[in-house]
Amino acid sequence: MMQIERDGRKTLGIAGGILALLVIVGYALFAAYPYLKGPSLTLSVASVKGLTTLYGDTERVSYLSLNGAEIPVGEDGSFSVERAYPSGYTAVTAVGRDRFGRTITKTLTFVTEQASTTYGKEEN
Repeated sequence: MMQIERDGRKTLGIAGGILALLVIVGYALFAAYPYLKGPSLTLSVASVKGLTTLYGDTERVSYLSLNGAEIPVGEDGSFSVERAYPSGYTAVTAVGRDRFGRTITKTLTFVTEQASTTYGKEEN
């Protein structure tokens, strides 16, 4: 009878150790998943009166460039930059790099129109 209790405790201890190990490994994979996934980047455009605003969000990006020029990224991962592009077809390439050197590249194409300027006199 004593032998059975000892074997049961031993089996229960091994099962508990395996369960604890599985929980630790599972949590480590859960916590590491965003880093394993790599950088993320969204890019959008808005244009008003000839001035184009490129904006978006990043995740896990330590360096961001737009057509080769570095763009500052906020603490929340958002960015916004205003540029004046000539009217017509425009292609913009954004490259994000994480701290491990992995990159993500997004290219956004859009058409800008000539800014309409109205000249006139103020009337009373």
